[in-house]
Amino acid sequence: PLIFVEGFDLDNSLGWQDIWDLLNQQDLAPKMQDYGYDLVIMNFGDATDYVQGNGLALATLIEKVIDEKTGNESLVVAGASMGGLVSRYALLWMEDNGKPHETRLWMTIDSPHQGANMPLGDQYFVDFFADYDASIAALVDALNSPAAQQQLVYHHLDAPDIGQNPLRQQLLADFASLGDYPAAGGLQKIALSNGSGVGPNGGQLGNTAVMQPGDLLLDWDYTSLLVDINSQIWAVPDISPQTQIFHGLVDQIWPLPDDELNVFASGTLPYDNAPGGWSDTQQQIVDQVFSAGMGPISTDFPNHDFIPTVSSLDLRDGNGDPLPLFHGVSNDPNLLAATPFDT
Repeated sequence: PLIFVEGFDLDNSLGWQDIWDLLNQQDLAPKMQDYGYDLVIMNFGDATDYVQGNGLALATLIEKVIDEKTGNESLVVAGASMGGLVSRYALLWMEDNGKPHETRLWMTIDSPHQGANMPLGDQYFVDFFADYDASIAALVDALNSPAAQQQLVYHHLDAPDIGQNPLRQQLLADFASLGDYPAAGGLQKIALSNGSGVGPNGGQLGNTAVMQPGDLLLDWDYTSLLVDINSQIWAVPDISPQTQIFHGLVDQIWPLPDDELNVFASGTLPYDNAPGGWSDTQQQIVDQVFSAGMGPISTDFPNHDFIPTVSSLDLRDGNGDPLPLFHGVSNDPNLLAATPFDT
């Protein structure tokens, strides 16, 4: 049996067929069946709920598969993105509670073991404009969900203590209290990173320009008879100096009130331009504004780092602290010594 665990589905729109189609790229799913694997897909009832809660649901599924399988074949468990965290918790919880998971291989696919990233400026953008657009308001609900708070290294609800979200801190504490990583029965652990492969020297995000800390990510300046809108988003700084990361202004025709927000940050690490798997949040914002006919709006950086390579491989130094975001993985002869994974 091979149990595949879905990732973070922000609006819970992915159904069985959607996940199957994702698994079936280049006929992967039927090839796995040809090799003798029975595919079991876990589609969360609520993918935005607590990782621990979905982890317990997965533990129940693993027990069900063990009860119903024939023969002595062990299980393979694979989790995509957040599914890697959920499966990590499930296997750890089963080991801690004396419940054999009978799993020989566990694989995480671009999972945020050290956290995921959505630029803080993007987060403040969607939060600021949520009152003016229903689709953005729905995105804020997902952004503020338990699972999102548990995964994002920086969350706009953390202000002023950026990076100290209590839900994330509790998840990390729960992992540590259970032993950090599953290991029973000679379990083999594999981590895949969705990095671009070009290394830490720039261009790793698929942008035309090389993003630097504090760079302007998005610029919007809309004028009409009823409302003027001006907004900018900047990447977070590398520790210092204090850098503006968001400006938003909605200037409505009198007597409607105006609305303005300016946000600054310091003490952050440059997650926005770190090497790793990336997402196109800025491009999604631009597309949304253009589709509403409220341009001009532009970005030189449609993509940002989403899952840093050091996070998906959980790379740590000898003290157990995360390696620098720009650690050169391809030039590290002792890379496996820095990760809890076997491969």
